[in-house]
Amino acid sequence: MRALLLGLVLFPGVASAQTPHEEAALEHANVAPFDFPSLGVIRAEGDAKPRAKRVVYGYYPYWVSAWEEVRWDLLTHIAYFSVNMNGDGTLGTRNGWPDTDFVDTAHMFGVKVDVSFTLFSGSEILQLCSNDVYRARGIGNMIDMMEAGGADGVNVDFESVNDGTRDCFTRYIRELRETLTARGHPNAVVSIAGPAVDWTDEFDLLALSEYTDIYFIMGYGYHWTRSAKPGPVGQLRVTESWRPHVSISMQRTLAHYTSLVPPERRAVIVFGVPYYGRDWPVESSSMHAATTGNGSARTYEAARDALASGRVREYDEDSENPYYVYQSGGAWRQAWYDDEESLAAKYQLALEQEIGGVGIWALGYDGAYPELWDTLDAYFTEEPVQREGMRMRPRMLSLPASVQGDTTDGPSNYFNAYACAPGTPEYGREIVYAFDVCQPGTVAASVTDGAGVDVDLHLLTAPDEASCVARDDATITQAITPGRHYLVVDSFVSNLVPLPGAFTLDVDFTPDADAEACPAGTQCIAGQCVGLDGAPPLQPTTPTGEGVPPLVREPEPEPEPEPEPEPQAMTPGAPAESGGCGCTTTSSPAAPAVLAGAFYLWRRRRRR
Repeated sequence: MRALLLGLVLFPGVASAQTPHEEAALEHANVAPFDFPSLGVIRAEGDAKPRAKRVVYGYYPYWVSAWEEVRWDLLTHIAYFSVNMNGDGTLGTRNGWPDTDFVDTAHMFGVKVDVSFTLFSGSEILQLCSNDVYRARGIGNMIDMMEAGGADGVNVDFESVNDGTRDCFTRYIRELRETLTARGHPNAVVSIAGPAVDWTDEFDLLALSEYTDIYFIMGYGYHWTRSAKPGPVGQLRVTESWRPHVSISMQRTLAHYTSLVPPERRAVIVFGVPYYGRDWPVESSSMHAATTGNGSARTYEAARDALASGRVREYDEDSENPYYVYQSGGAWRQAWYDDEESLAAKYQLALEQEIGGVGIWALGYDGAYPELWDTLDAYFTEEPVQREGMRMRPRMLSLPASVQGDTTDGPSNYFNAYACAPGTPEYGREIVYAFDVCQPGTVAASVTDGAGVDVDLHLLTAPDEASCVARDDATITQAITPGRHYLVVDSFVSNLVPLPGAFTLDVDFTPDADAEACPAGTQCIAGQCVGLDGAPPLQPTTPTGEGVPPLVREPEPEPEPEPEPEPQAMTPGAPAESGGCGCTTTSSPAAPAVLAGAFYLWRRRRRR
């Protein structure tokens, strides 16, 4: 997996720049902490419990005063930012902590509170975690502060980590967890702020996930203050138009981090999105004009105010991000920011990747504008189901089958790095198919695509990356045993750009010569002949994915008369024409639901 990581390290020197959290902290270093109102001033309206079905983790900087705009029911965790830490384990400025009014308010709404500890010097981080005395002192002070404020956990926000810190940082987190338990806090939350790009491979996510509840990826800074070209600070993906200017993105960051942990630990990963953007001086009005100076951070509130004053919002379809271009003092400027439309695209990807949830930097940056809260409400307050073609609800094939598909708007974006080809980047969109056989034999599958399209074929014994047994650009011929098998048609990534598109998939199965077919009147379901002795045929069930977050919902179809369906190769329940066990393969009916993010998928199709 290290090869995937090193492929991200493309901009020497960027790691030494100020991080977004550090930049904001320095900008407000002389600002007095906001005096959070007492609990008696705040009224709980309606259900005081969080409605979010995934983690929604928000940083609340000490200088923010927009507490009245916080919709507490849409948060699960809130981090008070921050208490400064030194390299010897002593504490610096507390910035208003402990703030019991803040904690009491969050607790009234059922939101867990972390106190965030910041250290932005790589050399001091190494000093702290490599020295036994300093490490014990730092951990003790963290827990003292947590207890003093009545918080529920600790957020470790150590940034600009130096090479050589990996093992001792993991030890720091392990000892933090052990000390919390020893001091009577076995259920305390431990969260870590991790970089979008781990430049020197210092964050051992597999080991850290044993002691950490939340690994908050700071998914911003893909374009930064000294970028040569302007662009989104929260770059969703790299496309042909963006490839000359950027090589990293949210899509690539998640592909890397999810490759480091088994599927069940993806829930530790929380992807942080920006409620801010940047405004650069540029050479001209064109979108990819060169910058002529440093970019300045602009909150979402500032961007919306600019639009209200006459700036014109434009939207780049490739990056799925808004921006505006204007002149100031005769010079061109370009500002990129995230809004409800671009955040919807990011939330969709987070759901499809089946990670733990999303995070926010920073609460209050949206001011009194409600639409970012509304977007969280739309995506995270309902328990959605998987769309057909996702891994837990594959499109069932009756063999032999010949089907056409298109990964451009494929329903799934879960698979990133398969065990059968771990170094091959395949984190584009995909479609998941499945078929059942009740005899040992050989499956022959082939996929054909067109110019400008590169989709690959993967044979799996279970719907996860570790179960891949064969992979090829065009054809797979593989001996298989009775059971349910999965074929994933996935978009290959060439030169950092996914190449999705239309394809034709052909699949056939030849049973071994001495294999017995299922008796007449039965059907093959997941490798077993069912419906024997005159019993009614059993309907197969799609794997429930217990313990795996379900994903987006499909829109409820309008009721209308339907003609009698004709048998087709991919129709669930259609009789097998030849090969296999000579039985019928069926799939469970689609679960009715309302699509939490339906407008996003509909918009993508409409614009294409």
